[in-house]
Amino acid sequence: MLFERELDRCRRHHSALTLGMIDLDHFKRVNDTYGHEFGDRVLQFTAEILQRPLRHSDILGRFGGEEFILSLPDTDIAQAQAVAERMRLSLEQDALVKDGTAVTVTATFALTQVRAEDADIQECIRRADHALYEGKRAGRNRVALADAA
Repeated sequence: MLFERELDRCRRHHSALTLGMIDLDHFKRVNDTYGHEFGDRVLQFTAEILQRPLRHSDILGRFGGEEFILSLPDTDIAQAQAVAERMRLSLEQDALVKDGTAVTVTATFALTQVRAEDADIQECIRRADHALYEGKRAGRNRVALADAA
């Protein structure tokens, strides 16, 4: 619903809108090693870190499991890539402590700029999801661009 509102606004003002998908790398390993309760803490910790470089107008939400969705209004793909890279580095460099052990997580990011012909969010999600798969295949912990995938 928020995406649709931003899509309408960006089309009215002829401004860019970029959609991102973020998937934690090897999250099953975190749950299997430290338990689901700690896995939930990792998700909350991740959301806090990812939110840090965002503007008030940007939208970050949990998409399901260990996936997040990101909407960056008034942001073209190059600007979004810079934001996502800051997010990725912040996540990679921070850690939670579990029983005296620092636990770090990484994520793979996929971005797509919304196109004039996109009828709805599903088309954007499909492109971003494809780029996310390619980013995972290329080694994880990176920012992949759907428009280049």
